[in-house]
Amino acid sequence: MTVRFRALAATLLVAAAVTACSGERTGFGGAAAPAAEQVPTTATTPAAVAATATNPLMADVSLPRAGCALPQWSRFEEGVREWFATALECLDRSWEPVLRKLKLPWATPKFEISVEVTSSDCDVPHENSFHCAGSIHIVPKSYLSTRTGPDGQPAVAFAMLAHEYAHHVQWLSGTSTAAQRERKDAGRDTPAGLEVSRRLELQAQCLSGMYLAATVDPTTLALAAEDNRNRGDYAGRDRDHGTPENSGAWFVRGAERNLLSACNTWMAAPDAVA
Repeated sequence: MTVRFRALAATLLVAAAVTACSGERTGFGGAAAPAAEQVPTTATTPAAVAATATNPLMADVSLPRAGCALPQWSRFEEGVREWFATALECLDRSWEPVLRKLKLPWATPKFEISVEVTSSDCDVPHENSFHCAGSIHIVPKSYLSTRTGPDGQPAVAFAMLAHEYAHHVQWLSGTSTAAQRERKDAGRDTPAGLEVSRRLELQAQCLSGMYLAATVDPTTLALAAEDNRNRGDYAGRDRDHGTPENSGAWFVRGAERNLLSACNTWMAAPDAVA
């Protein structure tokens, strides 16, 4: 990351910045934080369903195939703002009709991008992007450091945003609420509790693969898949996201199947979510 970009991105806010975030933090490369806030509903809006394997999000429903006309990739403030704002609009257009079809709540996420985020309630990592209670936080280092190199950065950034948006979909649907309860009951850092976290993360991988395959060209999809095969739980890290092999496998599964039901990690064998 250039010095100029570090200085600019540190203050860059796209849409609404969140100064306090109550809820579980999920995302690329880090453990989830405690405490969850349920998705608010009213008498006139659909209600979230606090379930994992039986959540309506596990239906035999596909994402619509539609392109996303992104602006030119940039590493500077104005270009970054425009690029992510456009990408987020594309994600909204794809996911809103799906959630409405499933009679689940829908709301566009709040969005922030900066080098440093200080929301201690979300147990914020130093370099990883994450979702927390309706807000997506993108940390540039988490996509600029991709092993695919500079040419792969746009694809990786899009896949990363799609992954965090998938966590937003899980939150809206009630899947995250149920998973947090299951993990708490099992003991957050016990083998069973960490398996719950991995199932949640790998489901997000699958959902992001669905979206990318329905949206981008084959070259972009291949770069995103390559990057996802290099993310996950390496030696010495908490086993809360899944091995790099499973991280890549679930992304590809979503891309190839384009069915929400194919992303039901909650019914998968333990070795598939290791």
